[in-house]
Amino acid sequence: MFEVPPLTLQPLVENSIKHAIAPRPSGGTVRISARLDDNLLVLDVWDDGPGFEANCFIDGHGLDSLRARLASIIGDQASLEIAKHQSGTSVTIRMPIAACQAVSTT
Repeated sequence: MFEVPPLTLQPLVENSIKHAIAPRPSGGTVRISARLDDNLLVLDVWDDGPGFEANCFIDGHGLDSLRARLASIIGDQASLEIAKHQSGTSVTIRMPIAACQAVSTT
């Protein structure tokens, strides 16, 4: 298990709920996943909402703040990517596992 920087996943999940799930009377789905890919920890938050484009970033807010926070903590080895799919949108964060604290499970 690895500990990621504070407030890494929370704003992504909040955005999914606020912008993709809450406005729809029928609700929706948010999926959070984590995996290791070589020496990277890959975190992904996907929702089945209408989606948005990466150019919708507002300087100093939301995803822009998260991207800046990751850069200040981890440097240029961290990335935040947005992908709009036919079935929703995903935001994927990649960071080297060396930048994440290993957490004992015992």
